[in-house]
Amino acid sequence: MNAHLLAAALSLLPVKRHHEAQAIVDVLERNAHTIDPYTLLAWGWRESRWDARAVGKHGERGVLQVGQRALIDLRKRFTHWKGERLAQFARLDEGVAAGLDYLELMRKRLHSPSLERALKHYNSGSPDYYQHIQNLADDLRSKFGGEP
Repeated sequence: MNAHLLAAALSLLPVKRHHEAQAIVDVLERNAHTIDPYTLLAWGWRESRWDARAVGKHGERGVLQVGQRALIDLRKRFTHWKGERLAQFARLDEGVAAGLDYLELMRKRLHSPSLERALKHYNSGSPDYYQHIQNLADDLRSKFGGEP
């Protein structure tokens, strides 16, 4: 267990949700080979406040707010998403996995490994989206430790 990540997760969550922090850290650690854990922590916070049951204003679901159009793209490109429904993303692991797979699609579509470009495209081109996520990730990293 990464005590730094646990402290960072606890700092974001309201006290009544502290019991969820370890599950979040487990997801962060399982996906550390794909994305910096502090960036993923900040991204999940920005999208849904790490609420796996969150539903966005356009029907997006899960921690990383995957929408119907994204799900259609995931089904076309990844066999493991065939037959899945948006409701499945109400589970912590599935919601994060779908968001990360969709982020990878954005990188391929843009022909760029740039996380900044992919996240901007993920959020319909919002110019400040990546910077807000990165600022929070940097702030959490500086307060609680960890490598950039």
